[in-house]
Amino acid sequence: MPAALLLSYVLSIVLLIATPGPVVAYITQVALQQGRGMAWRTALGTSSGALVLMALAALVVGGVLVLHPQALAWLGLAGSGFLIVLAVGGLRAWGAAGRHSTTSAGAPTGRQGGWRRGFGVAVANPKDILFFAALFPQFLHAAANPLARLGLLAAIWVGLDLLILAGYIAAAQHPRVQRHQRVLTLWSLLALLAMALLAAAWSLQALWPQG
Repeated sequence: MPAALLLSYVLSIVLLIATPGPVVAYITQVALQQGRGMAWRTALGTSSGALVLMALAALVVGGVLVLHPQALAWLGLAGSGFLIVLAVGGLRAWGAAGRHSTTSAGAPTGRQGGWRRGFGVAVANPKDILFFAALFPQFLHAAANPLARLGLLAAIWVGLDLLILAGYIAAAQHPRVQRHQRVLTLWSLLALLAMALLAAAWSLQALWPQG
């Protein structure tokens, strides 16, 4: 891949990934409550989910998969529901922890729990398939081996994704941040809930447009 094209791709995805969204909000909350190890397991789950969405996007670009707008909207609504359940469960556990000074029961527990929930958060917005389907062709143009180029683009995405998430995890573990753990956890959960509600509203509007 030409260096200029590669640099353009890297800058594009850094700006996109670094912008806080459901994944960042959830992983920040996990890092604050459950620690670095669980946050990393969750991050690996979100990266795995992103790879699945990229694979589906490749099928769309190749004409193998056709996404019906209403089917996508229903999937988006289901994903929003999953995020809402996570956020509400986290908020309830946050309140219980404040009353009883116990470990939050709403955060993921166990090795697989963090990975599974991270994966679920990543695939909760199937509209990302369309995003990847729109992004990748710009960097696949005139590639001698499009499949190898697509693999390179996916590997770069995952590498930068984990690097940026590592920054959020490290920030959440900083002693100064940990002093305000409870307040920041609340804000992370409220942000996740707000983004989930907005996504649900967009899906409902697509299913039942006004007028």
